[in-house]
Amino acid sequence: MVCALLCFLTIDEWLYGQGGFLALTGQASQEAQIMSKVARAPVFAANADLIAFGSSYVRSGLSGQPFWDRRLIPFNFGISGGSSLTDYFALKRIAPILAQRRTKPWLVLEIKVEALLQSNDTSWAEYPQYLGIVRSRRERLAEAPVLLRHFRTYGMLSQFISSIVVPSGLYRSHAVQLLRRPSALNGYFYGMEDASGFAPLYGVPRPDQFVTAPYTAPIDMGRFVAPKIDEIRAFLAMARRLECPVALYSSPSPYGPRDATIYDRLFATLQQEFPNVTILRTSDYGLVKSDFDDGGHPKLAGSDKLSEMLIRKLDVRGAPDTYDSRLGSTFEVLALPPTTDWVLEQGVRPASPTAVEFDGSATSLVLAKLPPFLVQPGREYVMEICTDITAGELFVTAAWNRRGTGPLVERSVSTAQEVTSGPSRVVLRVVPRHSRLTVSIVDHSASVGPGPSRGRLEILRFWGDRPPKDLERDDRVVQ
Repeated sequence: MVCALLCFLTIDEWLYGQGGFLALTGQASQEAQIMSKVARAPVFAANADLIAFGSSYVRSGLSGQPFWDRRLIPFNFGISGGSSLTDYFALKRIAPILAQRRTKPWLVLEIKVEALLQSNDTSWAEYPQYLGIVRSRRERLAEAPVLLRHFRTYGMLSQFISSIVVPSGLYRSHAVQLLRRPSALNGYFYGMEDASGFAPLYGVPRPDQFVTAPYTAPIDMGRFVAPKIDEIRAFLAMARRLECPVALYSSPSPYGPRDATIYDRLFATLQQEFPNVTILRTSDYGLVKSDFDDGGHPKLAGSDKLSEMLIRKLDVRGAPDTYDSRLGSTFEVLALPPTTDWVLEQGVRPASPTAVEFDGSATSLVLAKLPPFLVQPGREYVMEICTDITAGELFVTAAWNRRGTGPLVERSVSTAQEVTSGPSRVVLRVVPRHSRLTVSIVDHSASVGPGPSRGRLEILRFWGDRPPKDLERDDRVVQ
């Protein structure tokens, strides 16, 4: 009996405590999304000018490009399904690093009505999110007063107790999925993220969507889940101890200013205790219905507007004199070879040092190939690409040989993401297992019809996420 128990606990520790489940299944689970964010958080905490917390409406609602354009470093700590409980523990993770900084970043905290309202639905209980970010039994027991109150409110005490005893029970929800299709958790959970942690969306709403706003008047405090409001208070109290400025960010809404006052009573209550917080309402954002996708999240264009709004409203300036140093501490910045050094096929010409144009006359499927990159095996790299494809579809493909001489491994992203035409951006994340990586641009339309592609493609950046251990040997990071 004792041997069986020890075996069971050993398996549980390997699956959950040592990350064995993710090693087997890949990145396409909610836990993997959260753990990836947490792993990247320390280097961003040391260097970022702004850190945003919240749900998928932050993760897919605040893009990185407007920050990079202004030589600012953002970190999008948004987590799908996250809310006040997840935000509190996310800030707790990076608090020791923020405490050391002389120049404090802005902290942006999303306030989302659906996540805070009392309901019989447990969709916003944040149970899997909590297990993704609070990894040790010791911390779960130390934070038991917060967690017990939270999960008791949602009728999930048994699940909470189970998470302390056998946290790997979280994986039972994947059992049928993996039995039916063993590769079901390959790829990424709800899309790849750019260098800042933003996952772009591209859909277009139907004409009959977002006509009637579900909430228009200020919501009474009694309708909110009390533990969640206390978790917001705990977040704000921690931020005050860290001396970080905070903006309470009304979750973006396709209903525009019609729901701009729904948090007024909550904001007034919080400002009595935390008078220095900045309030951002949806009427400040300048968004229209076409800035959202068909699921109600900001699409890429809307996310750019929101990031630009934050920079302007919060007057985010960062520290320009330390930008290059901080960027180098956050990422391994790979030098992009000029397009004159690329191997270009017929019908492809350089348009700038990092962009090429395709006129539709190419006869080869591989339109361009970049000189090989030397990378750190096992490190995660992200390539961001700006596209303006007027016809067809391209694939940007990164490839490496497994163990150097083994089979070729390829990862690709398609340029045909957006329903409408025009300039767009796509993201490719890869974890090469060999030090030599090649990047190619392939004409998918030429191989499957209707013919060669036309348009323009620019590689904006190719950066590697630095591991937290790099902080220990870099004295530049705390600014």
